[in-house]
Amino acid sequence: MARVVQQRTGPSYLYLVVVFVFIALISLGLAIWMYLNASETSKTLADTETKLKALASSSEMSGDSIEKMMDQFRRSRKTVVRQLLNEQDELTKLITGNQTTPAAALAQAKTALDKPDSKESLVPELLDLAAQLKKLGELAAQQKALLGQKQQELASKDQAMDELDKTKEQQLAELRAKVQQMDGGLQQMDSRYKADLDQAQKDWERKRQELNINISKVTRTALKLEDEVKRLRKRVEELLVIIRKATAGEGEAKVALKPDAKILKVSTQGDVCYISIGALDRVTTGLTFSVYPPSGVTDDGQGKATIRVTSVLKNTSECRVVSVAKGETISLDDPVANVAFDPTQTFTFAVEGQFDLYGMGRATSEGAEDTKAMIRRAGGIIADEINVETDFIVMGAEPTRPAKPEPTAGAQEWQVYREQLKVSDRYADVLSKAEDMQIPVFNTNKFLAFMGYTPSKTDL
Repeated sequence: MARVVQQRTGPSYLYLVVVFVFIALISLGLAIWMYLNASETSKTLADTETKLKALASSSEMSGDSIEKMMDQFRRSRKTVVRQLLNEQDELTKLITGNQTTPAAALAQAKTALDKPDSKESLVPELLDLAAQLKKLGELAAQQKALLGQKQQELASKDQAMDELDKTKEQQLAELRAKVQQMDGGLQQMDSRYKADLDQAQKDWERKRQELNINISKVTRTALKLEDEVKRLRKRVEELLVIIRKATAGEGEAKVALKPDAKILKVSTQGDVCYISIGALDRVTTGLTFSVYPPSGVTDDGQGKATIRVTSVLKNTSECRVVSVAKGETISLDDPVANVAFDPTQTFTFAVEGQFDLYGMGRATSEGAEDTKAMIRRAGGIIADEINVETDFIVMGAEPTRPAKPEPTAGAQEWQVYREQLKVSDRYADVLSKAEDMQIPVFNTNKFLAFMGYTPSKTDL
């Protein structure tokens, strides 16, 4: 048994030695390889540590932002550098609006911040822009909504127009049918109307001829009557002239000298009086009168006082005493008169020439207009021409008859001569007509006396 055992264990030792040698060789190779790798790894670690220091210091690596990025790396395997690069790209795009380099974005940001009205940083600028964009967005949304509403309204109107067009087409078709139907009836009526029109024209022509004959007869009669009226009017004027000449100094003169009223009462101070006519007698405020003695109106019109109406009652009027002649007083029942005024009738005046009402030493056409205005205020009317209806004539200053220029005088001098001659001839013609027709004539002073009015420069 022992011999058998020895035979079996001898080769086992040899196998173990071989295995041990093999393992030793492998270990030696591994040791050499590891030594070589350790040197390479140390170099790699040194390079890695240098790059890490270049990327961030130990204090920067411990910051919250880096820690958050490290956590993101553990979840998504996205490196910190990649995260920083992504954020850099996003910031660059936000600043410039497109993808560019950080240096270009920084340059644009500095340029924007260098503007006079820019903020200290881009964030307020971006917030302002964002607010403006928001407002613009809201405005755009409103406009879009309004556009949609208008489009809906337009669509509704288009639909209504389509419906209206259809209705109009139907109505037009109906009208065409009615027109065609009426056209036949109109043609029939046209023939009948033409026949009636021909007959009416014949009747009209016959009546027109008859009317022309009648018009000719009436015209001849009217011409005869017009000639007769002219003849009778001329005869009336001749008779009036004869009557005025026969009663000269009594008829028309007495009309001018007839009192209009009398004094009813005089105040104690003598500055106010009352007369016996009022509103029912056509008296108006501002009307003037001359006060005469109990014997009546004087021939020259000069009274002992002048008065002006200040208040008009129904049948009486209150007057202010304007002037009183020296040594005279106003008494009860004294007659008062104004040549242009009459309670029951209206007098017609003709005014000719220029007047110096205010003592300016020069007669003017304005004075003539003021004279006419006084007559109208008293109730009289102004006539352009003298005829049988004229009651009184008021004459202004007599114009100087111009001397005839030399034949060699200029055109302007002859024109002035003709105008002045025309004025002078008209003045003389008025006086001649007044004399022929026996119409009372007043000069300026006599007229103002009969009016009870004394103009002064303060009236200008």
